[in-house]
Amino acid sequence: MRCVRSGHCETAGHRLRRWLRSAMYRYTWGGGTLRAPLLAGDFVASNGRRPFGNLFVPAYLRCLHLLNSPAARSCACLRTLRERLQEPLMSLRPHYNPVVFDRKTVFMQRLADFVRLGYRYYVLGEVHQDRAWPLAKKFSRLYEVHLHRNQRARARANGEGSAYALWWQPHADAIVFALLLTPGQHAARQLEKLRDTAERDSRLTLGDYELVQRPREGQASPAWTWRLTEEAYEGWRARVLEVVRGGTDFVVQQLVSDLTSTPGFAGVRDQVKKLKSLFRAEWTRRRGKRQPMPPLPRQRFVQRLENKGERLGALCPGRPASATPSGEHAGARTLTGPASP
Repeated sequence: MRCVRSGHCETAGHRLRRWLRSAMYRYTWGGGTLRAPLLAGDFVASNGRRPFGNLFVPAYLRCLHLLNSPAARSCACLRTLRERLQEPLMSLRPHYNPVVFDRKTVFMQRLADFVRLGYRYYVLGEVHQDRAWPLAKKFSRLYEVHLHRNQRARARANGEGSAYALWWQPHADAIVFALLLTPGQHAARQLEKLRDTAERDSRLTLGDYELVQRPREGQASPAWTWRLTEEAYEGWRARVLEVVRGGTDFVVQQLVSDLTSTPGFAGVRDQVKKLKSLFRAEWTRRRGKRQPMPPLPRQRFVQRLENKGERLGALCPGRPASATPSGEHAGARTLTGPASP
């Protein structure tokens, strides 16, 4: 690539000159417009291929890519322009402030939704509330979890991977995060220890529940749903037998209440039905007609739930400026382990 000032630039230099138009750079994100003063101007989006996405600072990133190429570095007149444009990219990124769910059922439903869409690889962990904001900034900077769904779909269409992050606050001092990834080339594959939801020994597990595929009646493809892990289910069976055989009325009512309050996903409902059948059979065998059997309410279905919760910025008012180092999450604790056999 020859000098831009000479007027005899090759293709890269010609495209660079087309983008350097005015003294302001403008782009729109999430209904708001952000203007950032730059030295050389309005890097207007072209109609060509945009490897960094069509909606988020594509031309600016491409200009930096050209200016840092070996050919551009050998050009003296581009040195000043390159130095002035090497400002932190985080200052030009859309403000990533995700919603932190306050209900476990909503978090589980969104996890199933994204896995169903192809986000089969994941990292699930728990981090202290003070460390959640730097971790979110890291995910935005390295993995671009802030991208619009159209940008993520375009990346998947081009054979590239796309990432998304979900957040849930189980209690006041901790936040659970789930980094989800689709198949394809992506930075998270080199920096994170990803697990596959389709593998039996690495299923997505949240507490006593695991995300599995099960066949659907009348459907050719299986569906993703939550169910109790084998260990948790055996624990419920033992509890039912113990309570029916020797529990007081209060303990029996508490068992029925806990059993009915489990989230009504399809896999969980089938297991609860089996537990209720066990309860009735054991009650008839042990207590018979001497004591009336308590009613067992019908298990509720999980409807489509809203994304209710607080913004991460509101939960982390301190918002440390520095992000955690890549590769490992400072202060984070993984929640995933080998699934129950």
